[in-house]
Amino acid sequence: MAEFFIVDVFTDKKFSGNPLAVVLDSGEYAANQMQAIARQFNFSETTFAQIQSKGGTFPVRIFTPTQEIPFAGHPTLGTAWVLRELTGRRERVTLALGVGPVSVDFEHSGGCEIAWMQPPRPELGKAIPQTEAVRCLGLLQGDHHPSLPSQHVSIGVAFAMIPLASLDALGRVNIDRAARARLGNIGSGPIATFVFCEQTREADHHFSARLFFEADGLREDPATGAANVCLGALLEAQGYGAGQGLSIVVEQGFEMGRPSLVHVRVTNPLPGQIAVGGGVRPVARGTVL
Repeated sequence: MAEFFIVDVFTDKKFSGNPLAVVLDSGEYAANQMQAIARQFNFSETTFAQIQSKGGTFPVRIFTPTQEIPFAGHPTLGTAWVLRELTGRRERVTLALGVGPVSVDFEHSGGCEIAWMQPPRPELGKAIPQTEAVRCLGLLQGDHHPSLPSQHVSIGVAFAMIPLASLDALGRVNIDRAARARLGNIGSGPIATFVFCEQTREADHHFSARLFFEADGLREDPATGAANVCLGALLEAQGYGAGQGLSIVVEQGFEMGRPSLVHVRVTNPLPGQIAVGGGVRPVARGTVL
């Protein structure tokens, strides 16, 4: 029997943010069993972590309800938080993921703790024609951002990054799955569609976003660390921050009733290290029978 923890990530309170199941796998599970457990939890992702480090890193595997993936943001932060609590480490936890080692540091600011990960740098891919981008979203040409491009960006997993002109347009997204499938043939074949805009609900935030992916049908993700790493790379390439780096907060999950805040930092000089962070809150623990 394996112990599991459920935590909410990219939030400072329970029952918001993005839920994650972390199964402390003793090595007894085969890949098909891990997949079955992830399907049972039915969260965006479930992780399987070894509590004994190997060479200073903790082996971790990440599963959506339908497939194993090499990297994802909120599973990285949430799993590192659980391992820190169980092992007594206070500063840095390094996970051995499918994309290689990824470190997570814990920073206290203003009475809150933020877990920050240092992922691999994303790769910018091909531009996506605006007509194809808005058709995929069920929107009109004028709903696209007037100057930012739509583009493929990859970080172990691939995303179609589509900037919109307003929060109103973001709320009206209605994915055309046939158009979205064709969109995958333009670049590297994104498994997810990340839409964002510069309008926010709170004045001290900087962007709002939504993320759609396939897992036994179309799903929306409450908060997506990997896609926000890609957002940092895209904004950096477009000159945001005027070469001085970036520090932004992205609202996500509000349309789903799972409000999440994703922190993104790009260091100077450019191209800089991109870090993504957020709060982690424990919700439940139990045993897989």
